[in-house]
Amino acid sequence: MRTNNYFSVLGIMLVFAACSNEENANSIGQFEPLVETTTMNLSTIDYSNLSNILSNVTGEGKTVTVKSGKDSWEIQIYKDERTKISGMDDAVLFNGRVQDSTYLTLASDYATIRLERNGEAKSFVAYKDPGKMKEVALFYQNEYSKITRTLPNEEIVSFIYDTQTRSSNPNITCVKLNTQKLLKYSDSNKISSNLDYIDTLSNYRTNESVSRVVPPEPMPVYIICLIKAGIQLLPNEISWQMQDAATALYDIDQTYISLDFKLLQSDFTPSSNDANTTLTEFRDKLRTISDFEEYHEDIFFLLQYEAWDNSVAGLAYVNVFSASNPRGNFICSGLAATSAIFPCTLAHELGHILGAEHVDDSSDLMYYKSELARSRLHKNETNRNNILNNVIWDYPEN
Repeated sequence: MRTNNYFSVLGIMLVFAACSNEENANSIGQFEPLVETTTMNLSTIDYSNLSNILSNVTGEGKTVTVKSGKDSWEIQIYKDERTKISGMDDAVLFNGRVQDSTYLTLASDYATIRLERNGEAKSFVAYKDPGKMKEVALFYQNEYSKITRTLPNEEIVSFIYDTQTRSSNPNITCVKLNTQKLLKYSDSNKISSNLDYIDTLSNYRTNESVSRVVPPEPMPVYIICLIKAGIQLLPNEISWQMQDAATALYDIDQTYISLDFKLLQSDFTPSSNDANTTLTEFRDKLRTISDFEEYHEDIFFLLQYEAWDNSVAGLAYVNVFSASNPRGNFICSGLAATSAIFPCTLAHELGHILGAEHVDDSSDLMYYKSELARSRLHKNETNRNNILNNVIWDYPEN
């Protein structure tokens, strides 16, 4: 497996071509806050406010005061310096402490914050361009009005408006999702994970007879995420999926695990919306692309918005990735739905690829029933050990 110039070939691919971000004048590294911002008001939050807060956050952390109505509290925000996202997205990830239950993203064109407070989970999505912000806000409003008819729509989706202008029709600056109610009243709790895996060779393991030395620094696990042809996905929802995957793995280990995501648009269209058929055809397609031949040992995901016809939000082969003893042949492939009503789908399916199996524990990421109940973390010790053993890059002693 490669450690250098990994994605050099991807820029010239014809079948899976990356969408250029040249229209974005700024990169994350170029953000310079005009004023040191330490207060985040959830009633008036917008892209500018979030970018000012996050632009100079490092791995050492920053204290931020969060205000919501009369409620006020402090959180610590840390830059995730172990995860890279490139291709069609340039998001940088940020996390709060475990007790803060706060997750943030900052890209050149959008910023988000997801938090849990007083038993409620809420998400805030702000786009830099006013036109794009309005488009995203109306999409959420229309999309979730169809699946939450038992509640007034404003209890699920609400807008924050620009208060700095006197216009009678001010711009929308942020959309707020009540994630807790969205998941409760949507159909996501009817999706089962019981059939979301394919066990190809349960006893596949690395060669344990070889004496090995673990390197002093982690080497990244590369994950190529390809968007199914003919659909558009919200980049903020994709980065949420990536962030949840990273959160789950870094909870297992912060020494030997790092993730490098590449997001690309594909021209792949499966013959049906059946998950098993799609995964088989996706893997077959990857095998036909000569530019991908040397990357056949790495992890590939096909992304779409909704669940598949057989009522699964994702599908993957189980226990097929080993950094030190790879199987290759694109066996480390999976599917994942990215909609906000299917949280942690990528994290769950990535867990399967890395060796995690289902558990009957609703507080575990690998819970086999509803996405609504599961958490962001792997808690089963067997799964945690399997993942760590498969991800560590180790080498034979000389």
